[in-house]
Amino acid sequence: MPSRICHGFHAKFFMKWIVTLTLMTVIYVHFWLLQMDANTKNVIHAKLKNSLDLAVHDAALHIDRNEKEKGYIVFTVDQARQALQTSLQTNLSLDNNLEPYGNSLLKDRVRLVWFDAVETGPFPQTYTQPAYNYVDTLYGPSIIAIIQVKHPKHFGIAMDIEYTIGASHEYKP
Repeated sequence: MPSRICHGFHAKFFMKWIVTLTLMTVIYVHFWLLQMDANTKNVIHAKLKNSLDLAVHDAALHIDRNEKEKGYIVFTVDQARQALQTSLQTNLSLDNNLEPYGNSLLKDRVRLVWFDAVETGPFPQTYTQPAYNYVDTLYGPSIIAIIQVKHPKHFGIAMDIEYTIGASHEYKP
């Protein structure tokens, strides 16, 4: 009789460990996937911000030379916008419609939702675009751009995030 109790005790003890380890594994995998998703969001945010910073810099290079000779900074807006789009395409692996190629970190289309050239005014000035919650202090003529893109939901655990990222590049006197 004592051996039967002993075997029953070991079986129950063993089953409790199996159930505990199984639940712990599920919890561990869940948190690991959340961490992977958070890391992906951070990498995408940094890539978007750096790419937009480069793109507005490239756009700000397109100034009217005749006006520059007179001492004014006047942007050639169409060329600046095209330079911004080309730079975004190059740095984010996007096609002409700002759709990502297969090798891109992004899965959804990048949307250029705001583009502005500020050439005159008292500087420094506070530039605001309330529709996109963007505020910046400009110290000279500037190009401002805001993009939006959705975060790809890789594992289905985290919520979708839509990034709205703005950047400016200015000529300081």
